[in-house]
Amino acid sequence: MKVRQGNELYATVLAPGETVKHTLQPERHAYVQVARGSVTLNGNKLATGDGAAISQEKALELTGVEDAESPAVRPWRERGK
Repeated sequence: MKVRQGNELYATVLAPGETVKHTLQPERHAYVQVARGSVTLNGNKLATGDGAAISQEKALELTGVEDAESPAVRPWRERGK
């Protein structure tokens, strides 16, 4: 597995109504994967197995809808930037 320099990896377990927030640095992107349960990501519902690639957002807000586990929020910068 290749790991690009400057990546960050986060994991979270959320009960219904619990929220976590993550601020993205300028020109950073992120990917969120829902391992189980369901969440809202910036107001959009995601369920088990769903993933979302995020660009042009300043922050991520994940809120548990059903008991949820999200193993990956990975901010990255495009190559050459």
